[in-house]
Amino acid sequence: MKQGVIVSFTGIGHALGGIQKEEFQKIKSWKNYDSLFVIDEHRSWFNKINTDEIIEKVKMYENVITLGNSMGAFNAIMFAKYYPVKTAIAFATQYSLHPDIVPWENRWDRWQARITEWKHKHLEFNDTTEYHIIQGDEEKDKKHLDMIPDKPNINKMIIEGANHGVAEGLLREKKLYPLIERII
Repeated sequence: MKQGVIVSFTGIGHALGGIQKEEFQKIKSWKNYDSLFVIDEHRSWFNKINTDEIIEKVKMYENVITLGNSMGAFNAIMFAKYYPVKTAIAFATQYSLHPDIVPWENRWDRWQARITEWKHKHLEFNDTTEYHIIQGDEEKDKKHLDMIPDKPNINKMIIEGANHGVAEGLLREKKLYPLIERII
């Protein structure tokens, strides 16, 4: 019997022919978990994600874990607002992309400009999910991390010498999946 399901949300990058590539490929056959990959086709920072479709696929599992990188990390955290997620693992997340909240954030202007309806202006956290936020020490990523509240169920980690590609760097060093396994 499976221990649960890992729901992996894609970031905006690795667009091959306009199609987002699944990150965290190894979880497809990882341990005793099923996997579900969610692509935010509109690159909307959860503003156009259909939570009902995801819930329909995961509701049979007692243990739901979310995982994401960058925009996918934002989405992994936000899904816990709509469904009882045990653990959310977020690499290089943004606290917000809304221009009124983070006017200094310009790395994703092209995608930000396409968001016309802001249902989710910033991250929201509950008191029951265990959140693990892993950031590089790039200045803008640290600013986002500083905006995330300090709560007992929110664990923050800065990887010194890493930039926004913190997950990719951990993967190259063969530390990514051991870290995910320790968290789970």
